[in-house]
Amino acid sequence: MNEQIIKNWNRDIQPNDTVYHLGDFAFGGKTKVLLMLSRLNGKKFLIRGNHDDSVLKPPCSDYFQWIKDYYYLKVEDPDGPDGKTQPIILFHYPILSWNHINYGAWHVFGHCHGSLPVNKNLKCHDVGLDNNCMRPISYDRLKQIMSTRVFKPVDHHGIDPR
Repeated sequence: MNEQIIKNWNRDIQPNDTVYHLGDFAFGGKTKVLLMLSRLNGKKFLIRGNHDDSVLKPPCSDYFQWIKDYYYLKVEDPDGPDGKTQPIILFHYPILSWNHINYGAWHVFGHCHGSLPVNKNLKCHDVGLDNNCMRPISYDRLKQIMSTRVFKPVDHHGIDPR
C-alpha cells in the first residue's frame, strides 16, 4: 500500500509543487516515516491530525515547510467569489460551519477516510487519500468537485432574519 501511495503521489506531484497534507500522515516508527517522506515530491505543509506524533519532531518535521492545526488558504483564482481568490479552510476534522462559509469559502478535511456521506449543500470535501483513489487531489479537481455543490446555510449565516 505504501509503495502505491508513493507512486501515485510522485506521478501527480512535481518536486516544486505545493502540497497541503491534512493530517494523519503516516503510521509507523520514525525510521519508516522518514523513508517515506524522503521519497515524496513537493513542498509539503502539514495540518496536524490526531495520528501525527511521529512527524511532529525533527528529523521528520524538517520535511514540512510548516505544521499547523488550522489554515485559511487563499488560492489565486479569477473564478473565486471575489473575482481574485478562492478561500479554503484547511482543517484535519470536518466542520459543519466555517469561517467565511457564507462568502464562498470552501472547507477541506481528512480524518474520516471517506466514511461521511457527501453533503451537496456544503462546499466541503474529504481530501484524504482513501477518499480519492489513494492519490492527492489537485486544486483543479477540487474546483470541479465544488462546482457540483450548492451552499445552503446550516445556521443563521446567509439568511435574512426579517
